[in-house]
Amino acid sequence: MPHPSMVDQLSLGDHVCWACQDDEERTEVLAHLVEAGLRDGQRVVVNSSTGPLAATLAGLAGHGVRVVEAIDRDQLRVVDARPVYLAAGGFDPVRAIDTLIGEVVQARQDHWNGLCSIVDMAWSCQPAPGSEYLDWYEAQINRVVVGGQALRVCLYDRRRFSPTALERIASTHPTRSDDPVPLMRLRRGDPPVGLRIAGESDLSNRRALACVLGSLLDDLPVDGRPVAIDLAGLTFADCATASLLLRTSVAAAPTGLRLVGCSPAVARLLKRLGAERVAGLTVEESTGTDISRSWPTRSTAHQTAECTEVNGRMIR
Repeated sequence: MPHPSMVDQLSLGDHVCWACQDDEERTEVLAHLVEAGLRDGQRVVVNSSTGPLAATLAGLAGHGVRVVEAIDRDQLRVVDARPVYLAAGGFDPVRAIDTLIGEVVQARQDHWNGLCSIVDMAWSCQPAPGSEYLDWYEAQINRVVVGGQALRVCLYDRRRFSPTALERIASTHPTRSDDPVPLMRLRRGDPPVGLRIAGESDLSNRRALACVLGSLLDDLPVDGRPVAIDLAGLTFADCATASLLLRTSVAAAPTGLRLVGCSPAVARLLKRLGAERVAGLTVEESTGTDISRSWPTRSTAHQTAECTEVNGRMIR
């Protein structure tokens, strides 16, 4: 079973595909995630779709989660996923995304540090109109979480999904539970840095990156200033990733794009694929004083956040 330390490496802004072997592992993982979210002053919303809600609550309590207290202070919400995702007999991905956005906004309005959204994806196994949009929906979730106000963990049961289906779905997530550490992290930022990419980008998470780059193009500055993508934390990029960055640069014209903090290997790869021929693109190698910051884990975020506890809530 996954060690709890994997949970402690996650932070707001992560989107994780967590594949579980059985019910026992799912309950243990869920309990670790809920406990970490509560500890970090986040509102935790659990969408359960395996068995009755009472069993989910009992499972959390059995692993030491103080369920009653968390629910009483409205920090923990455990709901049935099926009415949320299969309302009116079908899956409406746009409605589901709007629901998540609303939960993120409400968590901040209620003075929580962010939203920890955990979804048991067993509901998606039910044949229903719209189920063919599951992959698209999972990719679009990245547009919501990269702002750094939500952590999203999608729990998939290996017994319900084929290995091929799981690989396809997992590629819409920047990281997965099989990784020893979060493989790739994506964060949107304020100008001049539109996006920060860290970790490794390859076939296993390329669809997640493609979606976030698409959202960056949707939000190009109206004043025409070039947008910067900070690659100082990108330790590995395959040729397809480099090509995706170049295609994004072409699409960003005439605004222009700056790829800053590139490692020598990434810079060479971009140039080899024709970066110098892309109008408006600037590739800047790492100087050792790049604008990127270290990526917080749950533990460091919990230790360094300037929070005050008020009536059981951790408020910044």
